[in-house]
Amino acid sequence: MLGVDPASGLTSLAGQQGLQPMLAATGSYTLLDNHELGNRSLQSGGAPPTAPPDAVDPAFDVNTTGSYNNQTPAFRTVEKAFLDFHPTRATIRGDPAGGYMLSGPRVDASADPLSDATPQLYFAQQWGANSIYIQTDDRSYRDIRLSKPGSRGAVDDVGQRADNPHRTMLGATQLEWLQSTLLQAQNDGTVWKFVAISSPIDEVGEASPTGRQSNGQPDRTQAPDGKSWWGGYRAERNRLLKFIADNHIDHVVFLTTDDHMARVTQLQYLSDPNDPGSTALVPGAFQVLAGPIGGGGPDGFSDHSFATIQTAADDRNASQLASGEPRLGLPADFPGLERVFHEGDPSAATSPSPVDFFSPDTFNYTVIDVAVDGTLTVTTWGIPSYRQNTFPQGPIAATPILGFQIGPR
Repeated sequence: MLGVDPASGLTSLAGQQGLQPMLAATGSYTLLDNHELGNRSLQSGGAPPTAPPDAVDPAFDVNTTGSYNNQTPAFRTVEKAFLDFHPTRATIRGDPAGGYMLSGPRVDASADPLSDATPQLYFAQQWGANSIYIQTDDRSYRDIRLSKPGSRGAVDDVGQRADNPHRTMLGATQLEWLQSTLLQAQNDGTVWKFVAISSPIDEVGEASPTGRQSNGQPDRTQAPDGKSWWGGYRAERNRLLKFIADNHIDHVVFLTTDDHMARVTQLQYLSDPNDPGSTALVPGAFQVLAGPIGGGGPDGFSDHSFATIQTAADDRNASQLASGEPRLGLPADFPGLERVFHEGDPSAATSPSPVDFFSPDTFNYTVIDVAVDGTLTVTTWGIPSYRQNTFPQGPIAATPILGFQIGPR
């Protein structure tokens, strides 16, 4: 939280300390992501330390070595840096030379060496009668990121290797905890179950420019990357979503970020994991993706008009449907959906379309509110994105970009 004295150039306790007062003034929950773990170097806590950061060799796809990144001094060092800067129940003390000591919650699972005795960064917090916040840790236990042979780790392999049923994102202990937590919340009558994940769980993937449209804007098609659930961990993803559907756990909302856009999507799974044609939507469930704030530059959209964004949304939606994926956004007949809004779209409330749940050209954040009667309100705020290192001057006020409500059934 130290700043720099502009006169002397030295570190100063009186310098820029915007993060410290913010954390002191409001509650916050923070998830590990790949950037907190040295980006690619330690991004997969469940990978063997002897493996490269990305698995080109299929022998590393599932870790059977009995040793894991999450137990190495290197992983504990970057994990400690993360915990030092965020108020959490878990703490790591010490240093690489003298060793580390854990305090606070830790996983007790002697039958699961991947998870046992690690800091427990996943938990659930009830918020009133109508909602529960469930935070996962999808970094400390995940298997290695898959890369295509010959790519030297630069190109993700999102093919059949990602369907390996033995690959894990959460680890067996956390997956069982998450399923039981969701089931208990449903049995307790909690209306909304919010599950925070650091990597998207929908099938869509991030938008990657692959060329140019006739209007000069980027042709952005979905390109699942290997760190997303759909890109590299499909079997466990399907087990979780099938569990939710089979147990009739309703109003499950996955909250995530990572992709540099804002989007809302339904979630599809295989009702029969052995039948690729048995696709079905998880009833009442969806994902809300926002941000990251300031991410995505240089700006791929020089034209921020509604017409341009609508074209991008329509192209993306057509690509998703052609791939057998759910449509972009929520359909007009989604149970309880009402008061749909998108900046610049006068027909959003009466005839919602894919663009009303999509913003690829803004720096944004999302506010979620649950009313006393159980009504959910989702509002994404933001500003038009701009190119890196341009530093536009003057006040820039965030405005509502898109939003909707879902009433309790």
